[in-house]
Amino acid sequence: MLEKNQTIKSYITNISKQMNEQYKGIMSDEKIQKAMEMFQNSPETLEEIIKKINELSQQVVKDFVKKKEKRSNPELVKKNHEEIYSKLETLVQKLNEKGVDYQLAGALCAYIKYGEESQRIHDDIDLNINEKDINKFKEICEEMGLFFSDNRMITTRTLKNGIPAGEHEVIATLYGSNFHIGAFCFERLADGTVVNKGYYHNELGEIFTRNVIMPPEMACEVFGREIVDFRGQPIIITPPEYIYKLKSYTKNDKDMIDLAFMEKRIKREKLQRILSLSTKVEHVKIDSLKSTIILPVEDNKTGFTR
Repeated sequence: MLEKNQTIKSYITNISKQMNEQYKGIMSDEKIQKAMEMFQNSPETLEEIIKKINELSQQVVKDFVKKKEKRSNPELVKKNHEEIYSKLETLVQKLNEKGVDYQLAGALCAYIKYGEESQRIHDDIDLNINEKDINKFKEICEEMGLFFSDNRMITTRTLKNGIPAGEHEVIATLYGSNFHIGAFCFERLADGTVVNKGYYHNELGEIFTRNVIMPPEMACEVFGREIVDFRGQPIIITPPEYIYKLKSYTKNDKDMIDLAFMEKRIKREKLQRILSLSTKVEHVKIDSLKSTIILPVEDNKTGFTR
């Protein structure tokens, strides 16, 4: 069985590599691991298992191509943009009125700043929200008819390659629609430091945050409250240069579209400043959102990889 499992593992690894060479990002580490768990220790013959792996890979490719075509379908893109931009207009107005410390995240920042709409569907609206304003954000979401969930202390996320993986801890959804607003939590310290927080649980069910600590100089570049006009009102965005940095790591299908759009528009000097600055990562155990943070665990990783 050991030799059989090793053969299955090697076959899945190799076919996944081939798929990723042809379709960038089609097989993530998580998908590869799930495939291995699915087929290893199977009582079926090796030939039967290989056949099923091939059939599954073909289906994954079909689904990937179908999703890619759908993402760029002009009619679907138009409909998606109408929903995303109208919801964003209302959201920004309410965030500004309530004085929420926020900034728009994701590729939308670049498209709005440079005054062009993308040629693809946007899955959601991503926001960075100061944790002190979570209750205000909740009020806004409910005023917009959205279902608000704060799962920071009951998160189902676990660490994948050292980073919390899964759905947003703080999220607002719309019944009957794929639309949602996902929030990334952060905290501003008195000295100008910004701490980005990703919640997750360990194998014992204990809740931790992965804190990416941006020193004042880095925080000024990324969380310096860059403001642009959006339909006649100010919107605070994440600098496209920082988004370009993040998407340069992931490089999946939609990221490649966004990278191509930003390539000739971002300020190279600002990108180089951001790339030259480092961050510190700590894993911190917490008892509750009101408790004192305890048990800091530092690692040597740098960079914010949301």
